[in-house]
Amino acid sequence: MATPIPPPPVLPKPGSITTSMKISSYLPIGLDRAATVATVIGFIAQTFGIGLRATALVFLVSLVGYLVGVRMLPAALVSSPTRLPVIVSLVLVATLVGALLRQHMMDTRIVDLGEVADTFHWRLRFCFGKDACIASAITDLRDKIPTKRGDTSEQLFADQALGAVIRTSPTSWRLLHDLYGINPRFLGTGASLPSGDRPFTSTRIPEYLIPNYADDHPGVLAWRLSIGSNLLTNTLDELLLSPTFNTQFAPDEIRNQIRNNLKNPSRPSLVRFAMVPDSQEGNQLRYSGCFGLPARHRVFFSSLDYMMANTRSVQEAADLSGYEFDSQATNQHLYIFMFVPGSASEVLVPNWFTLAADVNDQVRVPSKCQPHTTP
Repeated sequence: MATPIPPPPVLPKPGSITTSMKISSYLPIGLDRAATVATVIGFIAQTFGIGLRATALVFLVSLVGYLVGVRMLPAALVSSPTRLPVIVSLVLVATLVGALLRQHMMDTRIVDLGEVADTFHWRLRFCFGKDACIASAITDLRDKIPTKRGDTSEQLFADQALGAVIRTSPTSWRLLHDLYGINPRFLGTGASLPSGDRPFTSTRIPEYLIPNYADDHPGVLAWRLSIGSNLLTNTLDELLLSPTFNTQFAPDEIRNQIRNNLKNPSRPSLVRFAMVPDSQEGNQLRYSGCFGLPARHRVFFSSLDYMMANTRSVQEAADLSGYEFDSQATNQHLYIFMFVPGSASEVLVPNWFTLAADVNDQVRVPSKCQPHTTP
C-alpha cells in the first residue's frame, strides 16, 4: 500500500500578508522582545522606589542595551529557541528579588501598618472570643511597632500607630471598652478630649486610669449632684468643702490630704466626673458604689491641679474632662469623686503602649469593685 503524500502547505496569496506581519516588517529585528524586557526592568526599578523620570531613563537604556546586546551575541545563541523563556525567567526572578528588597528597605524605615493589622486580625480569629487570648495579642503588638528610646517624636508616632491598629479590630475594641470604658473619644495621648463644641486644640487636662475602687476606699470623697444643683456653678475648691454623700471615717482629714497633695506629679490628686448607675429597675437607677461599672477594672480620672487652674465651675470642669452632662435628661445624677492614690503604682497614664501592657494583667484578675447599693 502506497504511503499517502501530505498536502503541500498553504502559502498566503500575493498581497494577502496579515496585519501583524505588515507591522513587524516595519520594526527592527528583536524590538518587540526588547520592549518586553525593558518594561519588566522598569517595573523592577519602580519596586526600588525611583521616580517617573528615572524609570523612563531605565526603560530607554534597557531597550537600547537589549538591542545592542543581541547583535553582539553569537548568532547561534541568538537563534536558540530557549533564549526567550530563560530571559523571561531571569527577569521574573529579578522582579521578585527587587520587590523583596524594596519591602525590606521600607520595613527598616517605617512599619507596614496594613501588614501588622492583617496579622493581628488573623491571630484574633483563632482566639475564638477568649479574653485572655485577645489581651495577649494586644500586648504582643508592641513588639511589632518598635521605637527608639529617647526620641519623643518617634515614640509618639509609634504609640498612635499602635492605637490605629487596635482600633481596626472590633474584638480588641470591645475588650478595652469592657475593662476600661474606652470609647471613640479616647485619644491615647494622656489628655482628655473636651466635650461639646470645644476645639481639639483647646485646653486639655491630663487624665489617668485608676483601679475601680468602691467609694469607701481610703482617700475618696464623693458627691452626687442632680440637674439644677447650685453646686454645679461652684468652683471645685468650694465643692471640696461641701458635704459628701459617701461614708468616710474622717472626711475633713481626707480634704486636707487632697489639698496638701496638690502639685505632686508622681501621685497626683485626682477628680472624676461620671454617670455611674449600672442597672435600671423600673424608673429607679441604682448606683454600684464604685468609681465605675462593676465590670470596669480601671476608670478615668483627671488631674485636680489642672482642673482647679483652668475652670471656674464644676459644670465647666465636667465639660473639660470630656464628660457629656445632658441637662435635658431625667433621673440623672452627676457623680464626682476626688481621690489621692495610695501609691504611684495605682496611677496609669493612658497611652496605647501602657494600655496594651496593662490589659494583659487586668484580664487575669477580678475587678477591684465590690458592688453595693447606696440609696
